[in-house]
Amino acid sequence: MIRQIKKICSYIAVAAATLCIGIGAAGMDVAAKDADGNIVIVIDPGHGGTDPGKVGINGILEKDANYAIAEAMMDELKQYDGVKVYFTRPEDSIVTLTGRAMVAAELDADFLISIHNNSVAEDNISANGAMVLTSVLPLYSTITADMGNYILNSLTQLGLKNNGIQTRNSTEYVGEDFHTVMAESMRAGVPAVIVEHCFLSSATDVLYVAHEDGTVDYDKTAALGKADAEAVATYFGLTKNDIVASEAGELVLDKGYSVKLQTEGEASWTSNNESCVTVDSEGLAKAVGSGSAVVSYTLADGTTGVVNIKVKIPEQIAIAGFIDPTFYKTAEAFSEIDLNNVTANIVYSDGSVIQVKPDTVGEADYSKSGIQDIPISYGALKGSVRVVYQAEDYIPEVTSREPETQTTEPETTSEEVTQTEPEQSSEETTTEDTKNDGSFDIMMIVKMAAGIVIVIVLATVVFMLENRMSRNRRRGRRNRRRRRY
Repeated sequence: MIRQIKKICSYIAVAAATLCIGIGAAGMDVAAKDADGNIVIVIDPGHGGTDPGKVGINGILEKDANYAIAEAMMDELKQYDGVKVYFTRPEDSIVTLTGRAMVAAELDADFLISIHNNSVAEDNISANGAMVLTSVLPLYSTITADMGNYILNSLTQLGLKNNGIQTRNSTEYVGEDFHTVMAESMRAGVPAVIVEHCFLSSATDVLYVAHEDGTVDYDKTAALGKADAEAVATYFGLTKNDIVASEAGELVLDKGYSVKLQTEGEASWTSNNESCVTVDSEGLAKAVGSGSAVVSYTLADGTTGVVNIKVKIPEQIAIAGFIDPTFYKTAEAFSEIDLNNVTANIVYSDGSVIQVKPDTVGEADYSKSGIQDIPISYGALKGSVRVVYQAEDYIPEVTSREPETQTTEPETTSEEVTQTEPEQSSEETTTEDTKNDGSFDIMMIVKMAAGIVIVIVLATVVFMLENRMSRNRRRGRRNRRRRRY
């Protein structure tokens, strides 16, 4: 009996190992997370500074609508536990597309979400709705399609038409993504999508982000940003940062982050330092400035309590440089690069970004084609600025880690993208459009459960067959012995 049990266990072990290899090949990895175990999300408000993006039918500038949506998305995500959120640019500053991707790379982000709004020519103003641009790369296609469908499913709850997910192929490099912010992000190991929320060229769609006079409608953009954030939270399985007030003791928050203080029954709330921590009628305490505050509550039965909250001073945590242009086609153009024009984004622990001139910038190797990450520094911070000499033999290369994510299964969409014209930039090339049908693998838990059942069944069947064959062999030997004697 013991020998039989050992046989079954060995069969199960071999089959389980095979199953694990198959699952690993399907890309079912654990999310990367930062040193503190947090998921890292980088939000990229498209355009900015001297680049207004599209101009809406009522005069709204895309860069302003993008930033308002991004702010709302960050504010909502900061209410969740186990996540850190960062921007790629200050409120009204220009950053190259490669520079945005390098911010995400420096932060070792789990995802970059680029926030945009769409537009088409006057002869096609009936176009409307949301779409998400995802990756053509096999390594990232499923990951980005999953995220894209989560976001679209969330946005359609607000009444926006679902135009589905779409990919764009570079005609310059086979198998490459068209959009530089996506291509460079994923080359550095960061999955990225571009969310086109609505059409600013549509008289109805534009009202999702702006008033009729062309000013930003912050209530509407807040709804869009919240929808984006909820989709990201669902994708990563995040839960709100809720704590029982009576058990909270002293809490430490980064600026901009929130905690929901729970009580038994309704309570009234006050903060003794609203320049540091605000609290609403529902007990949502938000860190708005560095320092300390005491949040007090009173229950209907007269029970009182306090929660001490300390808000950390934002610290500089990462630096990423950029230079325009980033890409050079000829040796002559590359030899004339002026690294004194490098600008750097410094990212703070609260997610904010400032722009500075680096203290030091390294040297470029003018004889080398391809990607060069030139070292830069600002005070104690060290990072790099990326430049690319696209010589004739240049082939885009991966420069960092492969994607590591863990997701739940989204609903899918198979709607076709129609009448869309995603924006282009000076760092992008001509493209071919490809529709993604939004099909997905079965979710991880179901796969693993089904796999375990299959393994056990197969192992048992193999064991029974081997036992039957062994009995037949023994019976055959006995019969031969009888005939012999």
